[in-house]
Amino acid sequence: TARDGKLYFNPTGAISRQEVMTMIGRTQIRGFAEADLSVFEDGSQTASWALPYVKTLVGQQIVSGYSGKLWPKDPVTRAQVAAIITGLY
Repeated sequence: TARDGKLYFNPTGAISRQEVMTMIGRTQIRGFAEADLSVFEDGSQTASWALPYVKTLVGQQIVSGYSGKLWPKDPVTRAQVAAIITGLY
């Protein structure tokens, strides 16, 4: 969590979809195509630090969003994380 220009670790706090996609995206090799997020109503709400990772996971069709949105700032469920990780293999 960022606050007052500092990063804080909160192991019991909620984690957003863009944070999960960033962590998973950082484990991947580089070179995957990046998707155009403008096809999602809320694609522009993705934080700049998460953009390359979100674009790559969407480009690989590992993340597809739902109801025309990516929901980047919404909390993610364990089931959603499991689906993303399963999609990598």
